[in-house]
Formats: sequence, C-alpha cells, structure tokens
Amino acid sequence: MSSKSNESELKVEAVQQSPVTHPMDLQEVIIWVALGVLLTLLFWTDLWMGWSFVGGDVYAYFMPQKFYYAKHLKEGVIPLWNNTTGHGYPILGESQTAALYPPNLVLYYFLDVVTAYNASHLLHYVLAFVGTALLALHWGYRKEVTFFIALVFVYGWFPVKRCLEWGIITGAYLPWLLLFADLWLVQQKRRWLVCISFLLCLQLLAGHYNLAFISLLATTGFGISRLVGYLPKSGDGPAAPISVNRWSSISLLLVAIMLGFSISAVQLLPTLELKANSQRRELTGDYQPAYGHLPLWYLEQCVLPWKWYALANLDDKLQEKNWLTSTAGTNQVEAHFYLGLLPLGLIVFSLILTVINRKERTWNICLWGMSVVFLILASGLLMPALSHVPGFGFFTGPGRYSMVAQLCLAFIAGGGLQFLCKLLPSALSVLLVVIFSLTTFVDYSWVSESIYYTITVERAPLKNISKSHLQQVLDSEQEMPRVFGPSQNMLTLLGYAQVPTYLGIGPKEYWEEKTALPKETEAYKKLVEQQGVIPGFKERQEWLQRAGVTHMLTFKPLDTNAWDCELVTIQPDALVNSMVGRALEPVYFYKLGNTRGRLSWQGARSSKEIKLIKYSPHEIIVETEAKASDTLVLTELDFPGWVVSVDGVQVPGIKIDSMFRGVEVSAGKHRVVWSYRPKSIIYGACVSLFSIILITGFVVVSYRKI
Repeated sequence: MSSKSNESELKVEAVQQSPVTHPMDLQEVIIWVALGVLLTLLFWTDLWMGWSFVGGDVYAYFMPQKFYYAKHLKEGVIPLWNNTTGHGYPILGESQTAALYPPNLVLYYFLDVVTAYNASHLLHYVLAFVGTALLALHWGYRKEVTFFIALVFVYGWFPVKRCLEWGIITGAYLPWLLLFADLWLVQQKRRWLVCISFLLCLQLLAGHYNLAFISLLATTGFGISRLVGYLPKSGDGPAAPISVNRWSSISLLLVAIMLGFSISAVQLLPTLELKANSQRRELTGDYQPAYGHLPLWYLEQCVLPWKWYALANLDDKLQEKNWLTSTAGTNQVEAHFYLGLLPLGLIVFSLILTVINRKERTWNICLWGMSVVFLILASGLLMPALSHVPGFGFFTGPGRYSMVAQLCLAFIAGGGLQFLCKLLPSALSVLLVVIFSLTTFVDYSWVSESIYYTITVERAPLKNISKSHLQQVLDSEQEMPRVFGPSQNMLTLLGYAQVPTYLGIGPKEYWEEKTALPKETEAYKKLVEQQGVIPGFKERQEWLQRAGVTHMLTFKPLDTNAWDCELVTIQPDALVNSMVGRALEPVYFYKLGNTRGRLSWQGARSSKEIKLIKYSPHEIIVETEAKASDTLVLTELDFPGWVVSVDGVQVPGIKIDSMFRGVEVSAGKHRVVWSYRPKSIIYGACVSLFSIILITGFVVVSYRKI
C-alpha cells in the first residue's frame, strides 16, 4: 500500500475517533438552560423574589446609572450624556451604563429598574453556565462532569463579586469565546468566525472592557495551545485540526476579533476620547493599575477559608506587605479566589494523574500552564512593567485575571472527577457527581455569605423615592438644584445633579487639583468628629458656590455661623436612610447662599435675565435678555462634543474656571442652544455600520460554507 494511502487511512481513522465537536442539538441546549435557571433559583432565590442588592457600588454607582438610563429609555431616548452625576459625563465614553448593550435596551425599557437589574444578573449567570457546559462537552467531558465543571467556574468565582455588576455581565462571555474559537480551529466553518465577531461585540457593548481583554488573552492562549497540539487527542477531547493551514486559521481568527472591535466602534471610540481626557490618561497616585491584586500568600484561602473569611478586618489584613506582594492596595472582593474544598481535592488528584498518566499529560499541562500564568498576572507583581503595555495599564484590579485560572482549574477538577467516574457503574458515577456538586454548592453559598460588600434586602431603596421628603423639597425649588451629598451619586436617583462624583473612568476635571472639590484633610475630619458639627471650610464653600451647587445634604449639622447657608429640613429621609443604612437617624438639608446656580452671568447681574427653556441630556436651550454684552455661564462640564449656538449661529464656546461652559452674548434678546454632537460617536457609528455591512456581505457571499 502506498504512503499516500496510509496517510489517508490515518486521517480517516483520526476523524472517526474524535468526538463530535459541534454544539448540542436544541433539545439538549434547552436542558442545560433549564439546569442553569434551576441553579439561579437555588442560589439567588432573593433576586427571583424581587429583593434588591444594596451596599458596595450598587447604589453609589450602578443603580444611579441604570435609573437615569431607564428613565430616558422609557421616554424613547437612548441617552448619550448623563447630566445628573457631578457636572455631567459622556455615557458611552464611561461605558458602564452599557447604553447600547442589547439586553439592557430590552430589560430597562420594559421592566422597572430593580427587576431589570436582577433579571440581567440572572440571565448572565445562566449564560455563563450554559457556555461553560457547552465548552466542556465540546472538549469531551461527560455530561454529569460537565455540570460540575460549570458549577465550579460560575458559582466559585462570580457571586462574591456581585457588588461589581460587570463581573458576571462581561465574564459570562469567556467560555463562549473559547468555544467558538476552538470550533473554528477544529471545524474550519466560517459561521464560527461570524459568531466570534458578534460575541466579542456584545461583550464590549456590555461596558467593562477589562474582562473582555482578559477573555481575549485566554482565547489567544488556548488558540496557541490548540495549534501546537496541546489539547486532548484521545477520546476525552477533540482531536487536533487535521491538514489545516495553521497560519491561515490564526489569521482569520484575528480578523474575526478585529471585526468584533470594529462593530463595537460606536462604543469604543467615545471611550478612547474620554480616556484621553480622564484621570486615567497617565499613571498617578489616584490611579494605580495594580490596585485590587491577589496577593500570592493569600492563596492560602483556598486551603483554609475559615481562617480568613471570618476576619472582621480582612481588608486591613490584606494591606500587609508579605513576600512577593504588590505595593498597591487591594480588597477582599478583588483578592478573592476560592475553588472549594472538594474541587481542590480533585485538583490535587488530577495533578497526580498528570504525573503518572501520559495520556492526560498534554491537556493538563495546558490547563496548569494557563492557571499559573493568570494567577501570576492576578498577583499584580508584573503590573509595573505591563502597565505600559497596551491593554494592561488601562484597568485596575489585576485580581480579575484569576477568572481564567478558575476556569482552567475547574476543568482540571473535572478531569479528576471524570477519572473516578470511569471506575464506577453509570448510576454510581452520577450519584458521585451529585454528591460532589451539592457539597460544593453549599460550600460556595457559605463563602458568598462570608465575603461580600453587597447584601440583598426585601424592599429596594428605589421603591422609597415616592416617600422621600427631599424629593418634595427639591421639586418645589424654582431654580434647578444641584446638591452636594456625602453619598456619591445616590441623590441623582431623585432626578437632580449631585457632587462629588463617583466614576470608574471620568473627566479629568473631577480629579485635578485646580478644578476638583477640595478634599478634607485628616485634621479637618478629626475636628468634625470632635465637635459633632461640620465646621467652616472656606475653600470648599467657595468651590460649591462657583460650581453652582445650590443645596447641601449632611449627616451632621453645619456650623451655620461659618457656612453661608440656611437650614431647610432635619428629618430622616426614606430614600437616603434606606440606601446608607441610617435607620431613623435624621439627615440635614441646607440651601446655600450666593451660589452661581445652573445659569448665571459672569459680570453684574442687574438688568439681565436668563430663562431656561429646555434641559435634556443632549440639548439645553436658554433665552436671555440684557442691556449690555456679557458672558453667559452654564455650570455644566465643558467636554468635547458640546457645541453652542446663538440665534441659530454656531459660535465658539468659552471654558469658564477651566471646567464650565460659557458663551459671549451681546445686548438684547437672544436664544442660546448647547447641543451634544460628539464626533467620536458619529465616526464610531460609521465604522460600526460599515463593519456590519462587511460581515453581512461575507455571510451572503459564502453562505454555503457557513
């Protein structure tokens, strides 16, 4: 027989031995979806019952964004500018509102904010579970073992991070990206390239690029492993690609990834614009990429969780500098990495198998190698060098790299469990997996109740808005209020602007010393504690007046002899108290004097009138009348994309106090219009549209091969 015939037979034999690598049929997918929903019913029962997350960043960051977004979405507008947080910021640029993310467009349009927020979490837990299950089945694991692997990855890593909405929202796409990339490398069907492009687009539109970047690193790592043959070649996993041009395969995969970015350009270009004008444009003391790392010594939590998770001062303990520790700070959520005691035992067992079983060796070497690499990245030790590499220096929280390690180690644990299942009859192997899964589920539930910044409460604070007396006070004001409050962003739920801001990536003016709200010194804080009242703070008062802040909310009384203000009310507020957990303690609400307000003249105010006609996210219309020329000041952030016209003619704007918008207005009656027309969104939308047309054409032309 010729060598060509032998080679042909070997190829046919290899194809016959390799398992089916296409996704499961619809009926089986429905079963996995049902199992995913069942797990959310058991783990997140409170969310299904309509309870609400509180604590952490939920009401300080995510809920105010979603409230503003939902309000305008229900009015038929996708807001591009948020005018209630501080003096405003670009929504697509800051990204975490995820204004163009398809699930958000549906959920926040049809549902109330709390229900939509809960539904989004539950939906993505199911998405992550099903994606991991499909990936495990594609890689040749038994169905019962697949359930265990998905449980370990999804419920071992994500629940503790529930205070970070984007954790599950963007992390859910990791297994799907790995699945479609591997399907492409194995099957060479172009449909998987199209899936990769749109899947990456969805992950980017979800608003937090950190986990998308980490997912791409993991996809690259597994892709290289696949191409060099470091994935299972036995009946326990799909065979390596046969007679495939590897350079062509990886090149087309990179093209699909680039198209995913280009489809998302309408979201990405505004973010790049904001970054260039944000606190993250350079490394400073306020922005440290290594913050939120996983100290290597803290991996002891995997073995002795009870030693660490019961500590009341765990965050303080994590600041201690031991061996191989990053100099940046961290916290218990970002530094959390727990596999579960039974999965850990299976991982050790699998390690032994790796040493003695050559058949399993290459696959486990790949998984172990990926785990070690991503745990080292999670430690933050490489950030001083990597922070200057594109992608790595854009984010804080290197502890998030442990997501990939969790996935890899879940597969390693699954491999150990699968070996045990092979030694048992079918019924007993299923029983073994059930016992392991139930025990691990209880383990994760305990951990979730031990490490957290966020809890669930039966009545969502948002439901107390109608009972808020502050809402009534602010609604009665003739001038549009802007409030200073100690709980950042929370008062924007009343529909009015609040300072100071809390933004992940925000305009630089909110951080730079010459424009930011003056900070309290340690001596001043001690004085407040000693006196029980808030003493005078001349620099802050002048800033508030200059920034157009009209009201102050405090948890302690102001020294009215030192502050230019008048007391409006002292009483508990249904909304504020429920958000910050103050029970029936009163809050103090003052009206500031001698403030610029939302609109004012730069010069003398006599014989000059200002009338606010329209105030919306994208347009502000003002009518003025004056006997002499003057500069009209709008205490809103002057940011690229805002243009101003007087009587229909576009004119140059003036930056006031290095921060606010201004325009020269001549004597007489005039109509001044500020409009938000960001070029970054226009250019991004054009690139996104062109990319969609390109992919659509690709699908139409090559539909037979898809």
